[in-house]
Amino acid sequence: MKGVLLGIVVLVLWSSPQARQVTADVLRSTANWIEPKKGEESPKNFVIPNPFYKERSK
Repeated sequence: MKGVLLGIVVLVLWSSPQARQVTADVLRSTANWIEPKKGEESPKNFVIPNPFYKERSK
């Protein structure tokens, strides 16, 4: 039943350009809201340097 409901919602969104635009705007604003700001560091994200990587001199 969930699959049928999801299919109907996708069909309605696909057939209506205005609904697609609203959905895209909502998704973009949500992505902007959860994006980390510059300068903020999260303890969940860190960089491990590769000890085998050597930059080539030009």
